[in-house]
Amino acid sequence: MAKDDALVERDFHDAGQMHAMWNHWWYEQFDRGLEPPPKARRFSLEIGDQRWEAALYEDVAPQTCEAFWEMLPYTGSVIHCIFFGHAAYWLDRIDFPKVRTLENRTQRFFPGEFIWEPWLKEVTFAYGRWAQVNFPTQPYYARTEGGPVEPHPGQACVFASLTSGRNAWAQALRRCRYEGALKMTARRV
Repeated sequence: MAKDDALVERDFHDAGQMHAMWNHWWYEQFDRGLEPPPKARRFSLEIGDQRWEAALYEDVAPQTCEAFWEMLPYTGSVIHCIFFGHAAYWLDRIDFPKVRTLENRTQRFFPGEFIWEPWLKEVTFAYGRWAQVNFPTQPYYARTEGGPVEPHPGQACVFASLTSGRNAWAQALRRCRYEGALKMTARRV
């Protein structure tokens, strides 16, 4: 067996090396805690006379968080998602042109999480445990103006989360499923 073949064989069976690669790839690059970082920047959300506070996940989505922070304050109409399950989104298309990577890739969302979807240019808000990136058919998009058309990856970026009040949040966003669009404002705290 040649020296290079022995190296490849040994590396392939090295469980420690495989664990380190997997941990870096999955947990360090894409995972986030269930609670926002303690020193995270905070913003408020208002629907009518109801108010919530949320925090940015700057440790796992720094570019997306910065782009969102720069657009605040923002007021838009929130409507219920058709295909994403227990979620609603700002009806306006929101683009963060300086963000060129999909940070913190995920398909499923916890109640109270905020998601940016760069292909549809949507900021989405999960309110229940059945929220995920889901389409009735495979959508295709050009990521850049005049660029090649690619299939949607079926992933989005979680960039913030409520700090409390998830039950009231769910009740408020569930209303737009039956009552129609609601005005929601986000402001820096």
